[in-house]
Amino acid sequence: MEEHTLMEMTGTVERVTFRNEKNGYTVLELNNGEELVTVVGSLPTAEAGDELHVVGTWIEHPSFGRQFSAQIYERLQPTTPKSILLYLSSGAVKGIGRSNAKKIVDTFGEHSLEILEKEPQRLSQISGISERRALQMGEEYQKKLGIREVILGLQKYGVMPEEAVRVYRIYGPEAVSQVREDPYCLCTAEVCLGFQRADAIAESLEHPADDPCRVRAGILYVLQHNVDNGHTYLPQDKLLKTAASMLGLPPEPVANAFDDLEQEGNVIVCTIRERRVVYLPRLYHAEQFSADRLQMMMDYPSQPILGAEEAVDAFEKSVGISYAPEQKEAILAALTHGMLILTGGPGTGKTTTLDAIIRILQKKGEKVLLAAPTGRAAKRMSEITGEEAKTLHRL
Repeated sequence: MEEHTLMEMTGTVERVTFRNEKNGYTVLELNNGEELVTVVGSLPTAEAGDELHVVGTWIEHPSFGRQFSAQIYERLQPTTPKSILLYLSSGAVKGIGRSNAKKIVDTFGEHSLEILEKEPQRLSQISGISERRALQMGEEYQKKLGIREVILGLQKYGVMPEEAVRVYRIYGPEAVSQVREDPYCLCTAEVCLGFQRADAIAESLEHPADDPCRVRAGILYVLQHNVDNGHTYLPQDKLLKTAASMLGLPPEPVANAFDDLEQEGNVIVCTIRERRVVYLPRLYHAEQFSADRLQMMMDYPSQPILGAEEAVDAFEKSVGISYAPEQKEAILAALTHGMLILTGGPGTGKTTTLDAIIRILQKKGEKVLLAAPTGRAAKRMSEITGEEAKTLHRL
């Protein structure tokens, strides 16, 4: 049974049993001084030997039993030679194995980590460690410190550890200062925290509402939001009006920010039916590629079905259906052209039209293959037509 009361716990990491390197999800064993506790959660930098302070709740896993689900964690600097040896022996610092870890701790004791951070060249005093290797060890340890500092520095803004790791991979040790300077860097596709969260962080840092970074990010957010609703582009006037309303700003700063985005290549503007429309670049290029491929397929010589009109009339009589003019036009187009794009809202007869095309082609002795982009769509197509449908990858 899960306990929802927040608890705190401090202890030493005995062992990291599992870690997903992509999202930082970790399972580790924490010795809290009384027992060995299984701690789970986003703990991307926790290593054996670390002293951790964790905040979270107890949960009951159906297979692995009682676990402590950490929501927030803080790494405490190992202070005793024993805990430092456990940390360095774990392989947490690249280039330091068990043998060298023992030599370092035997030589520098409780000051070992301080030496690694500030005076790594002193490690060359140890037999078997050259000055070059000593500096490399120090550099690797400083990287570990850097990512931990970023995680702790961003926690105060509500950025989760696994998210902070993504920020660190892009901006390195300067990630915290980068976020303070421009919180909207968190909106990029690589970090992907979303505009609302970045906006809340910017507000907490007292960034002005008309900050150009905010306005640019807001415009891109409106475009992306409409992509999620199925629109590859938006009319420019509608985009700017919507963005201004959402941002609570007059038209001028929004128009200026849009000009910057266009000049930087972050949006693509073109004219469709005498109206300026705006694309995100990746969608513009994807749409252009799709259109080019479709045109290529349409230009490919086709072999129309002979007697197509008679075949449609005969099929109508055999199934007792009278097709609407648009449906009949679509069926004939499929029988006489190499390419047909069939569109329409719910209840407009797409399924009936598709079924007629398949049946008529089969009666003409043609081999019909059905495919869809996803497994779910393929299954639905099979249910509708009674024919086997595959995914595009399996076709």
